[in-house]
Amino acid sequence: MRSEWLSSWLGTWPKDLPRLYPQLDDRLLSCFLSDAEYRAILKMPIAAVLPLYSVDSSDRDKAFGAALARLLTRDLMLLESVSFHGPEDAPTLAFEEAAEQYPRQPRRVTWISGIAHIEEGLCKVDFRIFAPGKPVQQTEVRGSMFKEFVAECALAISEALGVTIPESLGEKWSVGRPANVVNLLRFGKILTSELPAKERSYQAKQLWTEDMDFSIVLQALVEQEANYRVMLLEGYRRDPYNVALL
Repeated sequence: MRSEWLSSWLGTWPKDLPRLYPQLDDRLLSCFLSDAEYRAILKMPIAAVLPLYSVDSSDRDKAFGAALARLLTRDLMLLESVSFHGPEDAPTLAFEEAAEQYPRQPRRVTWISGIAHIEEGLCKVDFRIFAPGKPVQQTEVRGSMFKEFVAECALAISEALGVTIPESLGEKWSVGRPANVVNLLRFGKILTSELPAKERSYQAKQLWTEDMDFSIVLQALVEQEANYRVMLLEGYRRDPYNVALL
């Protein structure tokens, strides 16, 4: 039944959306998971990266912490032994709110929260890991080289979760980066802005046209944006490891 439904649906495939696997027929595409694989996924621990700022953080630090959380989510979603929520499913709570609300949340989701700070020549984050049935873990990362700093943050979180990082992730964590910290802060300002979604989408589109490898910016687009699918596909082409765009 599932194969027949998908085959029927794919019969109306949008003209502006390419077939990524033209060598496979629709029936094969609809059966990409075995029952055993599906059950294994259900047993995976679940985690989410929350905005990395305090209620008292400066606007600049809030922008930095919000955008850094999105970038880390992009990286950590590539781990094979932990299922990370995408940004649409992660709580948007400041650190103090997360610390207060976590004991009351009923699900078995690990929250990665904390407070990020940026100044000339230095980035740092004081992470807190809230995990079911465990004491709160604390780890701090600081660095002066931004790209290396982001990788060190992802590595610190992975180690706190007890996850071994395969060498193949090195390449996947080296793409999809902003051209500079200024563009990361611009994205963070879009995320923390109180402007209407349509205006935030316009600003994200403008930023992406200037820094097209920085594909997580496309998460701020609204579907009504002109050439929405075209931009998502180009973002995915430039950063094929950004599973949040799928």
